[in-house]
Amino acid sequence: MIKFDMVRYYYKSLLILGLFFLMITDVHSDGLISDISDKNISIETQFTGKDLLLYGSIETEEKIQSDIIITVIGPEYPLIVRKKDKKYAMWINDASYEYSNVPSYYSVYSNRPLENILDKLQMKKNKIGINNLSFTSRSELDNEDVKLDLFEAIVRHKKIDKLFSEDANGVTIKNNKLYKSNIHLPSGVKEGRLKVTIFLIRDGNIVNKDYLNIYLNKRGVGKIVYDVANKKPFIYGIIAVLFALLLGWSMAVIVKYIR
Repeated sequence: MIKFDMVRYYYKSLLILGLFFLMITDVHSDGLISDISDKNISIETQFTGKDLLLYGSIETEEKIQSDIIITVIGPEYPLIVRKKDKKYAMWINDASYEYSNVPSYYSVYSNRPLENILDKLQMKKNKIGINNLSFTSRSELDNEDVKLDLFEAIVRHKKIDKLFSEDANGVTIKNNKLYKSNIHLPSGVKEGRLKVTIFLIRDGNIVNKDYLNIYLNKRGVGKIVYDVANKKPFIYGIIAVLFALLLGWSMAVIVKYIR
């Protein structure tokens, strides 16, 4: 009976200590609450892009100024990069390299330059910043210079299409309590789920994260064409050829009657 009472006493003591620890942790924790204006976006034929408002609150007892970094990453797709070489006074495709995990979309927003917020190791680990992305090549690449050239080529083309971007002034923080950011999705963004990660940084360290999802779905004629092209490429090819023939025949008839 005495042993049982001792076990119960120790159990209660541990429970009280655990609750006390949780209370202390909660008081000093850095809370982060986030939301976005639209989580489901329809991509129709006339889709010209979309601007979203991401906003939230920072819950903290600390007086140290907070930083916010937001990354938005689209689905990963295989990508073939063709390297051009000058032969016989002509530029031709010399070799091709295949990558298996290139994001279809990537953007990062922050309240000040990334290098002033986090060190390189933390940015690399959390895929913060375009230069900290890593693409897996299915081709054998031993030359580091070639790897860098191909990486830069991918990034350059993605930037031209506005699918990769960085904005060091893309987050506004008010009174160290509220924050907001305008997320821009270009017209060329692909269907799928965009993963949004919000990082709360204090004194150069990530103290909390929050996660959101944005879903892009094709609608109307655009979805039919996209599905046929990707799921039934043979049928899509036949339809494309027939359409080209029909268009050519129509133009010939019109020219004949005009004459």
